[in-house]
Formats: sequence, C-alpha cells, structure tokens
Amino acid sequence: ALLAPLESNAEREVYYNEMSAKSGVSVKTLAEQFAGKESAPARKQSAPGRVKEDSREIRAARYALGAMIARAPFANFEDAEADWMPEGALRGIYEVAAKDRDALFASERDAAVDARELSAALAAYETDTFTGDKEAERRQNYYRDCLVILANRHLEAEAARLTAAWKAETDKERKRELLGEITVIMTKIRSKDPSDKRV
Repeated sequence: ALLAPLESNAEREVYYNEMSAKSGVSVKTLAEQFAGKESAPARKQSAPGRVKEDSREIRAARYALGAMIARAPFANFEDAEADWMPEGALRGIYEVAAKDRDALFASERDAAVDARELSAALAAYETDTFTGDKEAERRQNYYRDCLVILANRHLEAEAARLTAAWKAETDKERKRELLGEITVIMTKIRSKDPSDKRV
C-alpha cells in the first residue's frame, strides 16, 4: 500500500487528517481508499469553525491538552492559544489550566472544567500508541501536528471571514488591506511550525 512506509497508525492518521483538510474528502474515505477498499462517495467536511464531537480537531485538542496538563517535556500552554481550542469544554479547560494548571485538580474546581473532558484529554495523551526508542520524538511530533491542526482550523475560519468581507467590500483601498490580511493568514496556514501560526 502507498502508506506502508509510514511506521505507525498514528503517522497514517496525521497524514489522512492533512489530506482530508486539503481535499475535503473524509478521513474514513481516504483510509479506505489507501487500504484498497471500495468506499462510499466522498463527503465534504463541515465548514471551518464548526467542530463535531470526536472529530480530528477534538482528538487533536485532547492530545495537546493532555500533554500540556501532564507536563510533557515538549509541551507548554504557551504553545497554543485559547482561540485554537474548539469552543466548549476543551477551551474552558485550556483557559483555566493556562492560568493555573493545579486549579484543574482542586476540590472546588472552576465551572469551566468539565471532569469528563479533562479525563478524556489526559487519557488521550497517556494511552497513545507510541513505543520504542523513538517514543519521545514521536510524541513531540504528534503534539506539534495536533497544534498545527488546531491552529489551521482557527486560521481557516478567520480566512473565510476575511474573504467574505473582501467580497462584500466596495472600497478598493479596503479590499487591498483585506487581501493583505488574507495573504498573511494563508502563509501561516501553509507553515508546518505551530509557532508561525500565533497572532
């Protein structure tokens, strides 16, 4: 198979997620295609900014948060921004933990901290499938890939908003300004380094 050289299912999943984001074809369909199975017709993914339960963005947010909360040597709350997190429980956990990680485990926890999501985030990091000598490097790479997924989701929503404003704008000077902002965002989206994606 085409993806056979990739060493783990996690690496394949990251590849499928990247291809899905670029092509609009569902991850399931890509996985079936590369495995040689017939699949249902490809479906377009939902619009940027909307995240359904257990989507790749949710999985990415859980893993990244789990690594940050578990104090992985490569993970830090400053690596991400609150806007990168999907709205709801995961963003609430990030916002509380970024200020005071220990507040997540206090007996009188902040209402923004959903205990079920907190457990899911910690489990996502603690139960990953990376093993062997390169475990730390793979975990770090997967963490960075998760941050890229989260940042790109946020940046794509912002690019869509600016594109709509550009289309509606009649003033040539303002259109030029908007085009410049869109170009900066598109450059950030193309980058594979999460630190390039920060505001």
